[in-house]
Formats: sequence, structure tokens, C-alpha cells
Amino acid sequence: MAETFLKIQGLHRHFFENRVLDGIDLEIERGKVTTIIGKSGMGKSVLLKSIAGIVEPDAGRIELDGRPIGVSRRKATAEEGVRFSYMFQGNALFDSLTAYENVAMPLRESGGLKRSEIDTKVRDLLEQLDLTDAAKRYPGELSGGMQKRVAFARALVIDPDLVLFDEPTTGLDPERKFGVFELIAEYREHYGFTAVLVSHDIPEVFKISDAVALLDRGKIRFFGEPAALEMSASPDVIEFLQRANVGHAKGSKMMETEV
Repeated sequence: MAETFLKIQGLHRHFFENRVLDGIDLEIERGKVTTIIGKSGMGKSVLLKSIAGIVEPDAGRIELDGRPIGVSRRKATAEEGVRFSYMFQGNALFDSLTAYENVAMPLRESGGLKRSEIDTKVRDLLEQLDLTDAAKRYPGELSGGMQKRVAFARALVIDPDLVLFDEPTTGLDPERKFGVFELIAEYREHYGFTAVLVSHDIPEVFKISDAVALLDRGKIRFFGEPAALEMSASPDVIEFLQRANVGHAKGSKMMETEV
């Protein structure tokens, strides 16, 4: 039986009269890749930031590994804590720091490791992500794809149990987008972390997703495997997939019948 790692119950976040999150219930399995999709402005990033603690919900409960997520945050550096990282949409790299320094920052801030241990860990990770030659370069000297990989390296350097990705392929061409998705899939399998993504890259992101959650008008309108999404008879799902120019199995059959 699958184990729930991240559990969200009755989550609300309102901005004046706008009910961005209007009672979100969601259970995400350990070690899986779950992608949150939906139209622009529907609260996908707000949901992700609520999980990360960047946005404070008005009501509801978020549990990580069976405990309130606030407890997990406080114990994140302890042996029994749950470590998690957030990869921002715009990468959020520090322009005044080199790629090496950006990746090393979380380890330096958390303490507990010797300088030599940090150096070994950072250099090994940069090598794995093919960023060795970029170590001494600043973000402004790197391509968009390399900046994404540096941000990814910074997210991975603490050996996280959970990684939150907010539009990880924004601003990349199709080939580089595919490369980022491959990295997420490869390193999720290698490190075993649980991944939650927000993405507009549909259907490409489905290839690495174990589950998909469709957020619309403040609620989860669908949650399940990508194949089930494309077969769903829900009007909300069909409308969304048509807007995203994704072929829908049931819709296609209907069209053939009408012709």
C-alpha cells in the first residue's frame, strides 16, 4: 500500500474576495512526482508556497511525514527532521555569488559541516550536473539552462526528502525544457526524494509525473495518473485539456462520431 508523505486538508487562502485556495485536500505519496496543473492565476504557486511556508494559509492543515509541517520545518536540520527544498520559478540565484557559492550557501547557513566537507559535496554535485566549468562563473555569465541546473544543484545539496519546483522550465526552449524534466526524473530516482511540481508544460510534464492534480477555481478538480486525466469525462478536465491543446481520448471519439 502506498504511503502518504505530504497531506493537505481543508486548505484555504483568500486574497480579499478572491478564494484562491478554497478547501484543498490532497495526499501525495512518498518518492513520487506529483504535478499541479491549471490555468494561469488559479493559485498553483500559492499552493506550493503554502507548503513551503512562504505563504500563510487562512485555514487548513498541512502534514509532512505524519507531523504538522511547521514541526518538520523546525526539525529540518535535526536527524529526525524532514529536509525540503524550494526551486523558484526565476531560479533566485544571487548575482553577486558564483555558481559554486550559490550551491554551497544552504550548507554554510545550516552549519554542522566542515569547510572541506562542504567543498567536497558541492564539487561532486556540480560535476554530476555537468557544471564543473561553471563553478567560478556568476549567474549573469551563464545560459538560462545552466542557471536552472545551478538552482537545481542548490536544491539538491542538502539531500532533501521533498523538493518543490515552481515552473522549473520557464523561459527555456523545448529542448532545454525536456532536459530539465529528464534531470528531475533522473535525480528523483537517484536520491529518492518526493517531488511536487507546478508546470504549464502540458503534456510534456506528464512523462515524468506519477500523479497530476488539476487546480481550478480554488479546488482540486482531478487527482490521479496522467493517463486517467486524459481519459476523464469531467467537463473541467476536458475544457482544460482543450485549452492546453492536448488531445482528449473521449473528446476525440466524440468528434469522430460527429464527423
